[in-house]
Amino acid sequence: MNNRKVVFFDIDGCYFDKGVHQEYISKYLKEKDIDIIFCTGRSYIRAKAVVSELELKGMPLILENGSRIMEFDGKVLFNSPITDDKIYDKLKEIDNNLIINGYGDSIDNQFITFKKTIDFINCETYQDYGEFLAQCRKFELSRIILVLLTDQAKLIQENLIKNKINCTMTDGNTLHITNKNISKRFGIEFCIKKFGYNLKNITIIGNDYNDIPSFTLNAKNKIAVIHDYSPKELKSMSTHTTDFTNLFKVVQQIFD
Repeated sequence: MNNRKVVFFDIDGCYFDKGVHQEYISKYLKEKDIDIIFCTGRSYIRAKAVVSELELKGMPLILENGSRIMEFDGKVLFNSPITDDKIYDKLKEIDNNLIINGYGDSIDNQFITFKKTIDFINCETYQDYGEFLAQCRKFELSRIILVLLTDQAKLIQENLIKNKINCTMTDGNTLHITNKNISKRFGIEFCIKKFGYNLKNITIIGNDYNDIPSFTLNAKNKIAVIHDYSPKELKSMSTHTTDFTNLFKVVQQIFD
């Protein structure tokens, strides 16, 4: 059993928010010889845009809500491509007029987008929703994101879940579709098994609906970073609550 302490750190809204990086937290944890594993809904390329290799200290990245786990150099430790035609058939039923945009990226960092181009290398944008889904299937994406009109997002999510499709929401209108049983909790458990961490030495930091599965773990510390969009359930499941500005103080209280 590994007796090292580890922090599973969400990126958006926790480590990084509105252009502000909390690098001093990762520097502090490094000085304390505490492992950091970033656990995010971001893809590999987007995670690398805000996280440095130095901060990771050789630890992997839990990406796309647990559907992909990679080392900083691009080595894939786990990948769960969406290949079930039933999932694509249900996604095709969504009225594309309710979709603001959609996107995802392949294991080879090929970005597929719907309606709106994202400024990344190897980005292919499709205006036809059916073609977008066909390309997602072709490139075997492990996570598909659909940004919806806010007043329709919850209803569409509920319908997908009713049809046994794994679908989490962030930001109030962004759906993340992955394979069954994939979640940030899955990613954390993968790393616990790989590195032999003990739950009594684990701290989890999160702020949104996609962090709820992680907070069901019996970790020693679960820090909820509260924003306007944060779910009430996360706060009730946490051991500590704070906001983005005061997160460092809470981390210091735990580890000093």
